[in-house]
Amino acid sequence: MINFKIEQDTTVYAGWKKNEPEPATTYYHFYSDPDSEASDQSVLCTIGKPIADCYDFADLQGENDGYVFAGWYDNKKLTGNPIDPNTTIVDKGWAAFYAKWVKADETFTLTFETNGGSAIDPQQVKAGESYTGDAATTRDGYTFTGWYADKDLATTVDLKELKLFADTTVYAGWKKNETKPQPGSNQKPAAKPAAQKPAAKKAEPRKTAAKKTAKNLSKTGSSVSAIAIAALALAGVGIVLNRKRAE
Repeated sequence: MINFKIEQDTTVYAGWKKNEPEPATTYYHFYSDPDSEASDQSVLCTIGKPIADCYDFADLQGENDGYVFAGWYDNKKLTGNPIDPNTTIVDKGWAAFYAKWVKADETFTLTFETNGGSAIDPQQVKAGESYTGDAATTRDGYTFTGWYADKDLATTVDLKELKLFADTTVYAGWKKNETKPQPGSNQKPAAKPAAQKPAAKKAEPRKTAAKKTAKNLSKTGSSVSAIAIAALALAGVGIVLNRKRAE
């Protein structure tokens, strides 16, 4: 509604908001008896929402005529894993879930794969119940991280919440402890003593040079002796001549 005075030519502009589309839906059919041709309930579910939003999974919980409800499955053979209530609804055109039942007095084996930890004996658990006994395991140098539903340790398991409807194996997860340094290990190692150089060898007397020196001295001594003899000889001759002149 326009609520202002128009005193001149005026243009107004429309604003729009796109309507949210109606949520897409699909029917899910639930069969409490897998052998029945007619479903117990056909529920209209919103695509993209959890299944639990349109169906109360607690409807069939508990015991019924000597049987225990073991979950909803997406196939009549009841193979694989039961449907998680938080599974997102997708448009399959037509989808059905089938209830699995097991005898209430049946027991199943819970096996503990400790993956290197201390062993735990397999335990017998009644159908639809959980194991509440001791499940402690230890491993030197490692810290226990919990129990898992698969070998790859991808899905954790709370044993108190795990209801058994078939023989089941759980797997221990471990984290290696960090090695703490020993006291004093941060000290620097003592410096290695410097390598000592080998003592220099004493120079051997130069025998050759000594021999040459001795030889030269020998030659020099011979020359001096010859000169001395010659001088004496000349002196003797001089004395003789002087005597003759005196006569």
